[in-house]
Amino acid sequence: MFERLFGKPRFLFYEDSFARTRVGILNGLRDALVPRIEQGECFLIVTHFADTFIELQDKLASWSIDYQINSSPMSPFAIREMVLSAQAPVTLSLSGLLRNDATATEAFERDKKIGIMVVERHPDGVSDDALEQFSRSIPCYVELGYFLSFEDAVVAELVHGSALKILDLFGMGENELITSNMISRRLKNLLKHNSRFYKTNHAADSAKQWLELNKKDV
Repeated sequence: MFERLFGKPRFLFYEDSFARTRVGILNGLRDALVPRIEQGECFLIVTHFADTFIELQDKLASWSIDYQINSSPMSPFAIREMVLSAQAPVTLSLSGLLRNDATATEAFERDKKIGIMVVERHPDGVSDDALEQFSRSIPCYVELGYFLSFEDAVVAELVHGSALKILDLFGMGENELITSNMISRRLKNLLKHNSRFYKTNHAADSAKQWLELNKKDV
């Protein structure tokens, strides 16, 4: 009804998807990608760290999903053109290469859509905010969602084990995907809170290494 009255929203931010294990979340990512690729949709998969970037290359190849790699800085308009004009249905990029351009005024493409899937959160509390703003600036319809594992360094650092016990009560399987507004909200709040205590931002190949290199000043 609302879509008929006000038109299709140009940006949708889905609740985070969680799995107990890294294997489970990657299987969930594959299961989300494959049927939509078969329907002709295009995707941008984003990682914050090199280790995850390499892991995703291996996984996409093992799933027989064609992909291309973004290897240079891109504006929202440039990434739209790259993703939608590619032979491959998936473009893989590090978040640091996605650069917002506040002066861009490209025409909005109403017949185009990109799904953006992010497979980790950055512990600095600001990189994901920047990624959301970038996604909102892409001049076509955009759907943004995160695929996270309770084994991920950032999630394990911030989400208390009691949350897993609650999920156990609901019978959550090892490879089952869930969405939890409560856990997502708590994770975002803790990331924002903790970001005040990091006085450095040393480059790292993984979230775990970043946490080790950038100790909290408490």
